[in-house]
Amino acid sequence: MERGIWKSEGYPKKGIIDSQSDLNPNPLDKDWSAWPLLKDGKPLIDSNRDFIPDGWLEKNYPTEIKSDI
Repeated sequence: MERGIWKSEGYPKKGIIDSQSDLNPNPLDKDWSAWPLLKDGKPLIDSNRDFIPDGWLEKNYPTEIKSDI
């Protein structure tokens, strides 16, 4: 095997994913990316730096305290 060649023999084989471009549902679409476009948003406030946004625990688990989760 030549150095630097990493594709398997008989590549591409249907169903084998060995590069990001293998995930492209339309190979003719050259602008496609395997990575999603993330929207900018406002950061959530975490005033006590416990990695749980302020108000999230009270909203989602109103009867629990942080040490219970």
